[in-house]
Amino acid sequence: MNRCGVHTSELADEVLFCSTCVFRNLSLCSELVESDLTILNQNKTILHFAKNEFIFKQGVRPSGLYILAGGKVKNSRMSENGFEQIVSLNKPVDFLGFYDFSAHQNHTYSAIALEECRICYVPTKDFQDILKHNNAFAVRILTQISQEFSQHIQRMTNLAGKHMRGRMADTLLYIYDLFDVAKTHNTLTIDLKRRDLAGMAIMNTSNAVRTLSEFSKAEWITLEKHQIVFNNLPALQRISMTN
Repeated sequence: MNRCGVHTSELADEVLFCSTCVFRNLSLCSELVESDLTILNQNKTILHFAKNEFIFKQGVRPSGLYILAGGKVKNSRMSENGFEQIVSLNKPVDFLGFYDFSAHQNHTYSAIALEECRICYVPTKDFQDILKHNNAFAVRILTQISQEFSQHIQRMTNLAGKHMRGRMADTLLYIYDLFDVAKTHNTLTIDLKRRDLAGMAIMNTSNAVRTLSEFSKAEWITLEKHQIVFNNLPALQRISMTN
C-alpha cells in the first residue's frame, strides 16, 4: 500500500524525473519551467497498477493528480441501476480524472487499468502551487479541459442520433484516433471486452456482439484475443456518418 491507499509494485531501480521524462514534450507539462518541474518532482510518487486494478474509484475524493506515464486506462461510470458505461479511454500522457480533480469534487467515474500501468501521482497542493504563479500554464489547463469537455459532449450527442451500427463504428473510430493506430499498421493491442465496447457505444452487450460479428464478417475489422485490426477504415467511416 502507498500513501494514497492504492496497492502498488514499484520497480526498485526506476526513478523518473519530470525534467528528463521522455513524455514531457507530449503532455500539458511541456511548457513548465525548471522551477515548476522541481515542485512536481519533489513529492511525486511513481505508482504501478496491475491489469484490471482500480486507479481510483467513483465516489472517492481526489487527493492528488494522476498522470498516466505508461499503459492504457478505461474510465467507467456505474449508474444507480447498475449499468456500467465506459465514458472514455486514456493513453500516456493524459491526466486522469482531471475534471473532478479541478472541481474539488468526488470522482464521478472509476479509472481502471486495461494493462500494467505506470502513474505519476502529484499531491494537490504541489499542483495548485504551480497554477498560482504560472498563469500561462493555468490558461492552458483551462483550454484543455474546455476542449475535452466539448469533444465528449459532441461524441455523446452524435452517438445518441445514430443507429447501432453507426454507434459501434463511431466507437471503433474513436479508439483508432485516440491511440493513433495508423502508426501501428492499423493494429491495436488492447484488452477491451465486448461489454466494454458495448458500454462505449451505449448499447447492450448482445447487440454489440452481433454488430461486431457483422463487422468482422464484412472484414472491416478483425477481433483477436487482445487486438483490434482495422482492415477497412473507409467502411467504418461511411457507417459512422450514416444516421
